[in-house]
Amino acid sequence: MADNSIQHIINYKNYLEREIISMEHKLKDYTIEFENVKTFILNNCKHEWVNDNIDQMEGYKLSVPIKYCNKCQSTYNTK
Repeated sequence: MADNSIQHIINYKNYLEREIISMEHKLKDYTIEFENVKTFILNNCKHEWVNDNIDQMEGYKLSVPIKYCNKCQSTYNTK
């Protein structure tokens, strides 16, 4: 009985390992596609830039200026 139980756990471990590898590949593919879509939107949206301020989470004492597109929510990076 114990051998059957350990074999079941070994099979389950192997299944989980295959699933993790599959998900890692899928995540890599989705990440590449996501970056391509963001680049396309950034280059093709007729941006409506909005200047705003957001509060920092810690203590809400300091606001940080941001600039984002009202249409696509892309942020304007001033670096």
